[in-house]
Amino acid sequence: GYSVSSLTTFPSIRYAGRLASDPANGLYQGEATLIAGSGVQLGTASRWGDYSALSVDPADDCTFWYTTEYYSAASQASSIVGWVTRIGSFRFPSCGGGAAGSLTGHVRNAATNVDSFRQEDSEAGAPAIMLRSRFACMGCHQR
Repeated sequence: GYSVSSLTTFPSIRYAGRLASDPANGLYQGEATLIAGSGVQLGTASRWGDYSALSVDPADDCTFWYTTEYYSAASQASSIVGWVTRIGSFRFPSCGGGAAGSLTGHVRNAATNVDSFRQEDSEAGAPAIMLRSRFACMGCHQR
């Protein structure tokens, strides 16, 4: 997913993609709009993109959940910064769940010990897996 805007397009949320079976170097599943914006930012002191995430639903390995910022006419009217977030899902029609894999490691609670995320399980030599942590994004970017 990504943000889109131009002189003729209000800040909106779109997505595009490809299947693992599609040829490389293209987004063959096409582009679609998750939410069309209807407002603009009137101030210049705001950042953009801090609240954005994309996750694959483990229930089917085909549904994507995406959140990011956009503008509505109501949010524009309420503030000069005025962006709002939207959570939405999409699925490519031709997606069929692939073979399930496995993940091995030792689960550590990084909320109480961030350094443990960098350690390896001394018994199995497997990397630690971060779970239920307020530091999840930091851990993702460090790997």
